[in-house]
Amino acid sequence: MRALAGPAVALTIAIGFLAYRATSSEAVPSRKFTDLELSVPGQEGSCYSLGTVLVADRIFDNSTRSWKKIGDDEWQLTKERVIQGYGGPSREFSTLTFEKRGKAVELTAVQASPGQPQDPESTLEQLLSEPNDRHSTPVERCNEPGASGYLFKRK
Repeated sequence: MRALAGPAVALTIAIGFLAYRATSSEAVPSRKFTDLELSVPGQEGSCYSLGTVLVADRIFDNSTRSWKKIGDDEWQLTKERVIQGYGGPSREFSTLTFEKRGKAVELTAVQASPGQPQDPESTLEQLLSEPNDRHSTPVERCNEPGASGYLFKRK
């Protein structure tokens, strides 16, 4: 009887962990949403998908990220990090609101800590610097000869 106690406890813990993981998944946008071309209202597309921009932006970034669905085709991404300084730790954050419009995802609003870009245009410029520097793969539209995008640099 005692020989079965260890495996029974391990099995109970494993089942509990799997049940927790299955019921507590974090909300994230669908692949169809992140595969759309990123832009800002009133500007042409950036030639990069939202997913490409977020992956390139995260390579050397130690921020924590969380998504929140705020509408049918609208998501908020909050990025936070703690910076250790001479005066102690300080918090840096930005909350970006993305909305699907047609065949694109537009960065429609930005809320950020002081020292961070406060408007969609300058925030998009900052976000696009990484995929441009890394020559990330553009969306299909930008592979055509003569195609252009907001701040897009060809290889």
